[in-house]
Amino acid sequence: MDRMRTAVAAAALLVLLIGAVACGGGDTSSGVDANGAGAETATAAAGGRETSIATITDDVSRLRGLPVLRAIDTAYITREELGVELEGELAGEYPPGEVAVEEKVLKHLGLLDEDADLVELLGGLLGGSILGYYDNQTGELKVVSGTEEISAINEITLAHEITHALQDQSFSITGLLPNEGSGNDDRDLAVLALIEGDATATEESYAAERMGLADAFNLLLESLGTPLGPGPSSYVEHSLTFPYIEGGEFVSVLLKEGGWDAVNRAYADPPQSTEQIMHPQKYLAGEPPVEVREPDIAAALGNGWESRYGTVMGEFDLKEILAEGVSSSRASRAAAGWGGGRLEYLERAGGEQLTALALAWDSVSEADEFTLTMQSSLEEQTGSAFVFAAGRLPGLTTVSGTWVMAQHGSVVALVRAPDDGTGDSVARLILGL
Repeated sequence: MDRMRTAVAAAALLVLLIGAVACGGGDTSSGVDANGAGAETATAAAGGRETSIATITDDVSRLRGLPVLRAIDTAYITREELGVELEGELAGEYPPGEVAVEEKVLKHLGLLDEDADLVELLGGLLGGSILGYYDNQTGELKVVSGTEEISAINEITLAHEITHALQDQSFSITGLLPNEGSGNDDRDLAVLALIEGDATATEESYAAERMGLADAFNLLLESLGTPLGPGPSSYVEHSLTFPYIEGGEFVSVLLKEGGWDAVNRAYADPPQSTEQIMHPQKYLAGEPPVEVREPDIAAALGNGWESRYGTVMGEFDLKEILAEGVSSSRASRAAAGWGGGRLEYLERAGGEQLTALALAWDSVSEADEFTLTMQSSLEEQTGSAFVFAAGRLPGLTTVSGTWVMAQHGSVVALVRAPDDGTGDSVARLILGL
């Protein structure tokens, strides 16, 4: 089992799923809904022009500059039918055992409340906000609606999802999407951000042209739902919205650099890390992430320890961990010097857990800043203080275990272990001390 980010995988699974500007984890039912209640019809919003799937497809093709290579089948489904499909897809792709491990990792890192249920959380976040999706497995466009009348919000949804269909026809995006065994959640999220950012930019262009800037802006605001903030599910929510928000900003930079041709070229050379999405100039400069390899921790520890999961730990995830205890702006600054990273999660009989992060930074000073900020974050989260004792690496002990953090040049080891001795040993192993 190689994927930790069930939220991201779920987004890729329903692929390219969120409609209505695709930015909202909140409830879109207030204001404008998928059935047209409380919304202008697309005909009225468009000044009398009758709107159909065909006309939307033609407009999206023209605006995005991608040809319609084959007909796009469309199906209208109810929200109840969507719920059944969502439940079946999640159950089929993510067996309970895999989801249970992913949930443990998130909780061990402090990114999910101890009493949270990841499957229920995802179902609530996804099911309430999806207005339509493109099924990349069948090539079918599905719209959640109780009627085939195309309301204004449905029209925006269709523009987004039709973009995905055209992307798939021109770039075979199915092959770019996360797959089991990739071992690199960070790269998977970055690729998803390119795909969703592209569709978001296209639907914004469509809305501006078809409905006027004022109406488009209002629709964008309504689709955002409740602003995301700190909470028991903030990491999962941010993982779901990252491809649309940060992805949209990434694509806007590419558009300024070279128009849609620059975006098209990105499919042949997709971003390799969330760092490149968050800092587009690093992508444009061709700055790749550093490959970090962790030692065989399970073999070194022995005594029944077993590796259950491993992946690349990227800038996005580090920022989220930091932001659990410091301001978002400070977390962003501290994570910005990321060069590469790796995470390994281990367990042994009796329920003991260990999470080890090996992090490479762009410079010693960037590593210094991260270490100091992470110390502040963990101390704020736990209410305990790091202890600096002779013969021991810096550690913070709580009733649920120990955090050990140490730096050697531009490399940082961060370990959460059941006791300080184990944490100290693993951190030294990572740093080669």
